[in-house]
Amino acid sequence: MERPQRAKEKESRISVEDLYSSVQGLRRSLDARHVENVQHMDANTAQLREIKEQLDELREGFPAGDPGGHRRYHEELIRAAEERRKFWQDWRSHMMRTGSWAALAFLLYQFKDYLRWIFSNINKG
Repeated sequence: MERPQRAKEKESRISVEDLYSSVQGLRRSLDARHVENVQHMDANTAQLREIKEQLDELREGFPAGDPGGHRRYHEELIRAAEERRKFWQDWRSHMMRTGSWAALAFLLYQFKDYLRWIFSNINKG
């Protein structure tokens, strides 16, 4: 009669065939996952290539392929337009403040000339 410990050892042992079969199953599973990973990687590489081509095409739309320079050019245009707007706004404001006095002085000068003309015609006639 065998000892109880030896009987348990025999039960817990795996046969070589079972071990070989398990290893082969694991290998098939890993091979399948490898194929899936390669396919995903190829698809991702193709997508990245397409994105890079689109970016290159987009860059070609900028002078010298420099989007930063293009942005700075437009910022300069915007700044110049703001300066022009501010100049004309300040000019109009200045004219409103000082121009009304100048217009009033001009009208008074014209009125004085008109009165001089009227009195000169009255004296003649």
